[in-house]
Amino acid sequence: EHFLLQNGWNPAKHPWVLFYSGDGVYTESMSREQIHQYQPVMASTMEGKPLPVSQGYPVRLLVPNMYGYKSIKWLSEIELVDNVYPGYWEQRGYAVNGWVGRSNGDVGAPIS
Repeated sequence: EHFLLQNGWNPAKHPWVLFYSGDGVYTESMSREQIHQYQPVMASTMEGKPLPVSQGYPVRLLVPNMYGYKSIKWLSEIELVDNVYPGYWEQRGYAVNGWVGRSNGDVGAPIS
């Protein structure tokens, strides 16, 4: 959240954030509420070393308490938008709010 705000994000104007993988296949979206609640981080190292390609080098989005499909690998682009755009896995039936504890396809936990 802090990174986005420092780089001009206005959540009132663009309440959704899209994340793109460098391979051009995967996308993921998060609402301002999800970003505030789950506090995703962008990781470039693992155990003090550059992130391995298999884990998302050069940068991976890590979203605590959400299923792994929300933690997009090979992060290459971030776009600020005004509506939800279901990501790669959501287009295949997974929940947009993929918090751990619900099965995929459920609406997910209410965001407080």
